[in-house]
Order: sequence, then C-alpha cells, then structure tokens
Amino acid sequence: LKAKYPEALLDIIAYHKEQTQHPPKGFAGYPDNVVLTFAPIDDDVSKTLDHPNNIGTLRDLEAWNKLVSRIWTWYYPLPYPIVQGAPYSGVRRAAKDLHLMLARGMTGAKYEHDVAREEGANFYDLQAWVFGRLFREPDADVEALVKEFCRDYYGAAAEPILRYWDELERMVDACPDFEGFSQAPQYAYTAENLLRWSRLLDEAEAKVKDDASLVQRVRECRFGTDMQLLVRYGLVTSSGAQGVPPVDEIHARLTNTCIRAYARRGRKATDTKALHDIADYYLVAKAKNLKTGELKDVPDGRLVHVMPNCSGSGRVRIDDPTAAFGYAVEDKGEAKAPNADFPVRVYDTQAKKILVERRIRPEEMTEGKYALYRIGRFTMPQNGSIIVGTSWRVQRVLAEYYQPGADVEYDLYASIRFEGLKYFTNAKSRENHAAFERAILVRTK
Repeated sequence: LKAKYPEALLDIIAYHKEQTQHPPKGFAGYPDNVVLTFAPIDDDVSKTLDHPNNIGTLRDLEAWNKLVSRIWTWYYPLPYPIVQGAPYSGVRRAAKDLHLMLARGMTGAKYEHDVAREEGANFYDLQAWVFGRLFREPDADVEALVKEFCRDYYGAAAEPILRYWDELERMVDACPDFEGFSQAPQYAYTAENLLRWSRLLDEAEAKVKDDASLVQRVRECRFGTDMQLLVRYGLVTSSGAQGVPPVDEIHARLTNTCIRAYARRGRKATDTKALHDIADYYLVAKAKNLKTGELKDVPDGRLVHVMPNCSGSGRVRIDDPTAAFGYAVEDKGEAKAPNADFPVRVYDTQAKKILVERRIRPEEMTEGKYALYRIGRFTMPQNGSIIVGTSWRVQRVLAEYYQPGADVEYDLYASIRFEGLKYFTNAKSRENHAAFERAILVRTK
C-alpha cells in the first residue's frame, strides 16, 4: 500500500477488550503509514485512566506505543444514558486523561462528546470550546478555561452556572459504581439534588432574564435537570420534598428549550427522540386512573408506569387510542413466530442472567384489548431491561430506576393486547398482534 499510495494512511482500531483493544504479542510492529485508533469504550467513564478500574487500558496504550508510531485516541468524555441529557460533566476527567494519553504516545484525538448535542445539554458548548483549547495547549489550566468560557458565554449567570458545573463534576468523581459508556450516575439523581440544582438554575436564569439569548443558554444548561425531574416526577413528589415545580411548568420549559436549541443549531426538533421522551414522560407524570384490577388500591408513591420505547430494527410503534398513553410497540416478526406462548422477562445485562420470567399462555390471554399480566418479583439491577416477546427486539431499559445500595424489590406487570389466530382458535381478527403498551413497577415496600 505504501509503495502504491505513499501519501495514504491505513487506520486500524483497538476497540473493546474482547476484540482488539489488547495489542498483539510476538509482533515486531507496524510500518509508519499505519495509524492506530485507540478507543477505550469498555472503561469506567466516571474515573480517570490511572484509576484501578481503568489501569489495564493505560497499560494497553503503553504496549501499543511500542508497535505503532501514530496513535489517535477515540475518547468518550460522557456516557450515553437512556434519557437524553441526564445531568453530567466530565471535563476534569477528560483533561487529566489527555495528559495521561499524551505521555503514552498519543499523537491525535477524536473526542465523541455529542451526547444531547442538539439540546445543548451537559455543557456541550463548554466542552467543545475547552477541549479545542486543550488540544492546542494541553498544559493550559482547565479551571481557568472553564471560568473564562462561563464568564463570556453565560454573562451575569456565570457564578451559579459554575457552581452547578462543579457539583456535577464532583458527583461524577464520587460515583460508587463502575459506570459504563451507556450509563449515568443514577445514584445522584435524588429529589434533594434535583431540586437544589433546579433552584440554582432558577437563580442563574433570573440574573439574565432580560436577555433572551442568555436565558436560552441557561435553559439548555438545565435541560438535564429538568428532564430528570420529569422522568422521576412521581418519585420526587412522593418523597415529601418541598418546592417541587409544577409538572406543566417543567414540561413547557423542556419543550420550548428543545425546539429553540435545535433551531439555533440549524435543525428542526420535530420527530426527535428528545421531544418524544419529553412527551412520553409528561404523560406518565400526569397519569391518573390507570391503576386497574389488583393494583387499584396500591398507593401512587409505590407505583411507576414505564413507557415502551420504539427504536431499532424490527420494532414498530402503533398509534392506538385504546392504549393508556396513546401508543404501543410490537415486533413485526413476532406474528410469524411458531410458539404462541409469549415470554416477558427482566434481564440483567451486566450479570448476563434472567432475573424474572413468565411465559403468558394463550388460555391466559384476553383477546383484542389490553390486559395486565403479573410477570414476577425482582431486585432492580444496575443494568437491566424488560424484554417483551421471543426475539428480544422489544426492550425497555430500566437504568433510571436503579438506586445503588438500595436493593429495591419490584413486582413487574406488563400490559399487552393479543389478537389473531396464533393466539386464539376462533379469533375475531386473522392478523396476529402482540402490542405492548406499558409496564408497571410496584415497589414491594
């Protein structure tokens, strides 16, 4: 390749510890037209690379440095949580890791920090500016850079914004768990923290209330806190905490912030995941009279409605006025599956085991309307999903309901509508459907 195309570079990737992150042994090394993209995706993103949780990655980088002359790191400053913009900041960690990687042969970098980019959440603009400066001046004072940015970007709101940023940085640093790239520090999103952050951001907004552009910047900054307040609204209100903002206020601000954030980045917010999430969690927060059958006497504070989601191959969203929240999700391939028994389970993706499972049999099904099926009892894992159906295509991640150290037990119920000859001998409809409209988590105590 070098002889035929002397100007070309060949990019190879060190990705995942069970794939190619570990360097080859007994190998002399690569020629100088090879670039290694080093992507430590399996690390604990709440800790720096010299932490015991990640030290193996640093050793891999050192070993690769002996084999290849160009190393570009593909770095993840933020995790990708299931809920857009969950409050987070990883600037201090990224700044330290930059030095650690430079000392071990890094010659270039690709930082993937587009989490909630269009919404402007998680200090996206601050990160873009600070990282750009650090790429040119790695020894620059990161604290001074953050203060400079906040002063010029948030104006009179800079001081409370800096306090909020510092809290999020400390929150990440104190994370007691191994935090993967698809997680967020759920332990920190307590009613107390969310309401304190909300008041702090109220203070910031009040300081710039006469400048619409600065108000929008503050509101993008608070997007994650507002989103978590909406996601956990039932838990926050049932905690007895004082000063909980009205849910209509939170919903309106989130929707407005999202639309304006997209617009000022040259995009339209219509039909985006963020707006869908805002609308769905708002419906859950406002839900009334949805406790049927054996759940009708359960106190609201012990009960959580879990919306389905619809993304990925094979899943379809069905607009359905008979569903509790106006839509359901089903797997297109489920209609052709030979077995009429319909499984629902909770799967621990970290421990790789099923925590609870029930197979709903045709004789238990109610034809043509949603019915609530008790699946069983489980302890909420750090990384878990509800799996609905045989193919595992219809999943609902449960990350936002995990609380470290709490060992909270839940009874799981699933609301599903069955139709068709696959399930009923004398079916009214010849088309087979298994539509999942929601799950209900009932805390046992």
